[in-house]
Amino acid sequence: MKVDYSAVEEVDITRTEERNSSGDAMSLITPALLIFLVYTAMRTMVMQMISPFMPIFMVDEKDFIVDQMDLIYSSLSISGLISAPPRGRLLFEVWL
Repeated sequence: MKVDYSAVEEVDITRTEERNSSGDAMSLITPALLIFLVYTAMRTMVMQMISPFMPIFMVDEKDFIVDQMDLIYSSLSISGLISAPPRGRLLFEVWL
C-alpha cells in the first residue's frame, strides 16, 4: 500500500523507508510495523493456547467458583462485542 506525500513539506526523514521510482510515495511497511505485527501474532497465538485452560486452572488451583468463572468469561465476550464497533471506528478515523 502506497501513500502519497506530495502535499507534505519535505523534512529530514531519519528512519529507513522505501520509495518508489517517482519518489512521490513511501512504503508503509516499516521496521516498527513489522515488529508490531510479529508481537501481535505471537500474543494472539499464546492467548489462543492459554485461554481454553484458564478457567480450569482458576477453579482447580485458585479456588474460584464455577459460577464466578462463567461470569468472568461471559463478561469478556460481551465487552469484546460491545467494544468492537467503537474500536473499528476509531482505527478507521486514525489510520485512514
